[in-house]
Amino acid sequence: MAVPLLLAGALILVPQRRLLNRVVLLAALTASTAGGVTLVLGSLEGTTLAHAVGLWPGGIAIPFAADMLTALMLTVTGLLTTTCAAFAMAAGSADRPFFAPLVLVLTAGVNGALLTADLFNLFVFIEVMLLPSYALFVMAAPGRARPPASRACDCT
Repeated sequence: MAVPLLLAGALILVPQRRLLNRVVLLAALTASTAGGVTLVLGSLEGTTLAHAVGLWPGGIAIPFAADMLTALMLTVTGLLTTTCAAFAMAAGSADRPFFAPLVLVLTAGVNGALLTADLFNLFVFIEVMLLPSYALFVMAAPGRARPPASRACDCT
């Protein structure tokens, strides 16, 4: 989850280059998918993998937990995000400014929401997931002029 966030920050700091954005985006999404597959393989026997981020005591740390359902959801999410990003690149939508960083932040939010084992952090990751989705939605909306104000119609 931290890798897409760090890469999104790095892409924002460097000048916008089309090829660099595409390579970093596809590499990060492929790595996310590979991480999901690794978690699937690690939880085949019904084990639940858990980790407290920051090594703080319980109640303060951000607890992450992955079971088979979480691992499958991460894998499917990674596959779908990679496919959608490749389609956006083929359609030319990925050439818009900040497309790649927004997709990476969205991916980090989804992965965090799936992995967290804490209700508070679930709400935090949902917000992290929603903010870039709003920006991507606005970027994808076709640019239309505002319709003219309607005049009063005397229909009698």
